Amino acid sequence: RSEPPSTPHANSTALLDSTIQYQETSTPPLLPLYIIFRHQNNMNVNNNQKKAPPPAGNMGLANKTVEGDGTSTKYLDKYLTIYDQWPGVIKLADVKEEHVEGEWLKMFLLNFAYWMAITPLKKEIGEGYLDFTMSSKETYYKSAKRVLSIKFPNNDFSSKQQDSTDWHKVTKAYFDTECKRSRIENEVEKETRKSEPLYKDLSSSLTVERAKYLGLDRVDAKSIALSLIQKVKHYDSGSRLAEFNLNRAALARGGEHSYARYDEGAFDPYFQAPDFDWSIIKQKERQCMLVFCDLNLYMVCPFFSFAVFFLFGGLRRDTVSDLKKPFIFPHLRSIRSDSVANRMTKTLQNNIEFPDRKPAFTSRSMRKGSMTENRLHRDLSPDEEVARSGHTPGGGGPPKNSNAEGYVASTPGMNAPGGLALAGYTNCHMQPVPFN
Repeated sequence: RSEPPSTPHANSTALLDSTIQYQETSTPPLLPLYIIFRHQNNMNVNNNQKKAPPPAGNMGLANKTVEGDGTSTKYLDKYLTIYDQWPGVIKLADVKEEHVEGEWLKMFLLNFAYWMAITPLKKEIGEGYLDFTMSSKETYYKSAKRVLSIKFPNNDFSSKQQDSTDWHKVTKAYFDTECKRSRIENEVEKETRKSEPLYKDLSSSLTVERAKYLGLDRVDAKSIALSLIQKVKHYDSGSRLAEFNLNRAALARGGEHSYARYDEGAFDPYFQAPDFDWSIIKQKERQCMLVFCDLNLYMVCPFFSFAVFFLFGGLRRDTVSDLKKPFIFPHLRSIRSDSVANRMTKTLQNNIEFPDRKPAFTSRSMRKGSMTENRLHRDLSPDEEVARSGHTPGGGGPPKNSNAEGYVASTPGMNAPGGLALAGYTNCHMQPVPFN
């Protein structure tokens, strides 16, 4: 397989038009090895071949759609000028039927989709430039697909048969994944998306007060919970308080609390705490999750926040379908997990009093803060730490046998110490007496 060229085309820094600017590094981004860049045989094209009549595929399309197709064509041209897909082909108008016969049109779209996903593109807005969002790239990806279908209507790529439809679905999923991965790996984006740890109470902690010395306004779970309490006026605001404190106590990922159910939990008589059957999304597993009354701070206590939630209708099920009744938060049952995580991010940011500090905290901030505090807790072993967070055991002890770990079940005895540490206990291996 041929490698992509090591230097960009001489015109690679030119503007696409007056409204679109392409931002490039000194070399074009490398594409995966499994993507084919040119026909291995360097197929010969008959330049004397008669040109096909212009397609009538744009007839009946809205002006905005036609305009989008024109912009997508410019992006296809830009891709062809940077990567030597076929010898002598530097724009879409040069691509002939012979170039794209068989599977080659599909491979061309796959190559273009990857380039579109990983390339930072900017649109001119007034006197400045705005980064393309993922939805903007998706729009031009779909438009490029339509442009190719119109230009090559007889290719299998353009057929409505099931195998072709399935291929397009897989390619679209691949495009979406690469867009998200590119956002995460982009240095500027990575810096803005970096989540600061949200610690429990910075006023009493002597080990995690880094923010104090950085000269930043300090934000912690205590201040956010107090703000949430002041805003509780109805079911939704009461739910947000309960979601926040349960999620923090469970060391949960942003959307995991939406799966918690009453009928899959029990009250543990030894630890004097409810034990939920908790879904670990990333590992596609379940584990026990004991939730404890906080020893020192009422505002971050899950029991207190549940009481507030219940006062504002959290236990009512008269307007809830039978399918949703067992869930602690039935209103989250029909929401995607990433949307639930976004909801948690908004809950945090809307309850931070310092505007310039809001972007630094997201739904993962609670998990980062709580896991850091558990790592610092002297009474927790590495195994007890990850038994709470739901990570694969490894820790700082001897190497684990993966086969043996597959036989070790989640138990209250392993899960409870991490929960007690988060609830303010210093001796996490005692039998707790939380209510005296």
